[in-house]
Amino acid sequence: MAKGLNKLSDRQVRTAKAGMHGDGGNLWLQVTAGRQGQLHRSWLFRYATGEIATSKNGKARKVERVMGLGPVASVSLATARQKAAEARALIATGRDPIQVRDGQRAAQTALAARAMTFDQCCDGYVADHEKGWTAKHKRVWTNSIRDHVSPTFGKVPVGMVDTPLVLKAIKAHWAVKHPTMKNVRERIESVIDWAVAYHYREASPNPARWRGCLDQVLAKPADIHLVEHHRAMDYREAGKLFAELVARDDRDARCLTLLFLTVVRVGAAVGARAEEFDLTAKIWTVPPVRMKRRGKRKAVPFRVPLSDAAVALVERIGVKTGLLFPGATDKSLAAAHGRTDITTHGLRSTFRDWCSEQTNYANEIVEMAMAHVVAGETEEAYFRSDLLERRRPLMQLWADYCNTPVGTSDNVVPFSKSA
Repeated sequence: MAKGLNKLSDRQVRTAKAGMHGDGGNLWLQVTAGRQGQLHRSWLFRYATGEIATSKNGKARKVERVMGLGPVASVSLATARQKAAEARALIATGRDPIQVRDGQRAAQTALAARAMTFDQCCDGYVADHEKGWTAKHKRVWTNSIRDHVSPTFGKVPVGMVDTPLVLKAIKAHWAVKHPTMKNVRERIESVIDWAVAYHYREASPNPARWRGCLDQVLAKPADIHLVEHHRAMDYREAGKLFAELVARDDRDARCLTLLFLTVVRVGAAVGARAEEFDLTAKIWTVPPVRMKRRGKRKAVPFRVPLSDAAVALVERIGVKTGLLFPGATDKSLAAAHGRTDITTHGLRSTFRDWCSEQTNYANEIVEMAMAHVVAGETEEAYFRSDLLERRRPLMQLWADYCNTPVGTSDNVVPFSKSA
């Protein structure tokens, strides 16, 4: 046994009182008392570096460093001595044990990061963003990756995903399922950007980017995609369907009636909560989480002016807090209106057609009533008003039209005055 080494026994390690206990060779047992008197035992390796520091009294001394070797509970006396011997060997060659250890840890972390698969990065991206998503958006988002990306390169380290892999995932369906594949491409691009931000991938051009990359290989959207509009009901039939819904007065019928009267999107209607309604001011404020995002712009709260019929409907429901239509879904609403020739979303198109045919309201008022973008991105930055009070008479006129008895004047209202 080397002189000055291995001074402690296993029994001493277990029974030592609070303080510092040297084993020799720069290895120390540190015993500290916790708040409730428990003793915590851990190993330290204390050594002097080649650096010289000057104390307050002007004396020069070598700088001491302390490296933790772990708690006694997980590092035995024999293991601690082995680690201390390795540290002394590094010092003998002029290297700093702490710097060597930190370098090894960084290398291991980098290696683990490079092993992060695309699917794992996708999970991380969703975790960072889902608080601002609706449940439906999250489901559609994750399902599109699962169905179209994961089978191709979901298990591939994200750092190895290149443009040929991206094309393999989306090219075959680019023309026949273009709206879906367009979204998939954008989601792949977002996940890879997220991976770069977390250093799971080198900061290089994104292999899923459109401009200057995939636009050289894939057909441009305008060349392949014909917009298929939601199937909409003729506005002259609105009164008939509205009367049927009012007569039924069940959960889904009520939800459809509110959607009918306010022309909000389905997600806004099924998630309506009592506390969002100010019936005195006749305003429904839909929170951002249920509003559609406008391209890269964030969703914002949307104020809906309530007609007399909409106020009466909410009052009749009588819910003071929480969901007005718990359990209602897009699917249940589709079953509720009982029409296979139209979609629930198409009811908004019915309103739009009615505005064009039966009113002369300015286009920006009609578009704002439907929560559409009313201007370009630059112009919209200066378009601060949501035109609430100018929309209010339009929504009241629409409610009156829907309540018009079927067959009265062909269920058509006269043109309104310009608003």
